[in-house]
Amino acid sequence: MKKKSTSKSAFFNLRVLIASVLCLFGIAVALFAQGRGAKQTQQASRSSNAQDAPSTQKPDVVQMIGPVRQNQDLRNLPYIRTEGESDEEPLTRYPHPNTGAPPPGAPSSPWLQRLVKGLFRPTPTMPSPLITFEGMNLTQSGCSCQPPDSDGDVGPNHYVNTVNSSIKIFDKSGNPLNGTNGTTFNSFFSALVGTPCANQNRGDPFVFYDHLADRWIVSDFAFQSFPGTNFYECIGVSQTPDTVSGGWNLYALLVDPSFLDDYPKMALWN
Repeated sequence: MKKKSTSKSAFFNLRVLIASVLCLFGIAVALFAQGRGAKQTQQASRSSNAQDAPSTQKPDVVQMIGPVRQNQDLRNLPYIRTEGESDEEPLTRYPHPNTGAPPPGAPSSPWLQRLVKGLFRPTPTMPSPLITFEGMNLTQSGCSCQPPDSDGDVGPNHYVNTVNSSIKIFDKSGNPLNGTNGTTFNSFFSALVGTPCANQNRGDPFVFYDHLADRWIVSDFAFQSFPGTNFYECIGVSQTPDTVSGGWNLYALLVDPSFLDDYPKMALWN
């Protein structure tokens, strides 16, 4: 009967011991990393929850002037032209070389053709519009600004179109209701004297219809110069559903004394 070598047995036990120590070390490192990651996640979660908690949120406090009632029919307002400006460089087409090679052909395998046909089903066609008509063009805008930053919304009786830096109101048949050239924002907000809204409207307009209150809201920003100081948001809220002769309440908000509120937006909730 053969006896095991004592040296071989000791060497085997040493290897087992080293392997066990390495395994335990690896498990310890993994558990430490997992615990640290969980702790960081909990801290981040607590920080996020503390930041987003309703009791911790504070609105920006801004200076507001208004409401100033503007009771004139928009068609009777003096036409005050806006300074022309172009705030973006014209786009240039990227030169794609024309190699003259034929376009890639369709897959030749019938099975592959059936597969492609099943994957790319035809998109349902959108129904045609009930009516189309021209909105405010470059000449009518009052400043020939590029880009025009067009916006618009539709209500029960009107479509209101805003561009840099004018507003134009249409009926549901596409007929303009406040003149061929619309109304510049310098004319629209002229009652907000003592603020840039009265005569230095710069654009980035938007409009939306509040279907809950049956009122219209239009807005753009105004400032003396950029870079500069005292950047205002000019806001008009219709007094009635009649956007042309129903009157407006006008507001001027000093959004920031130093920073431009680029392309502002509003939201509606109940």
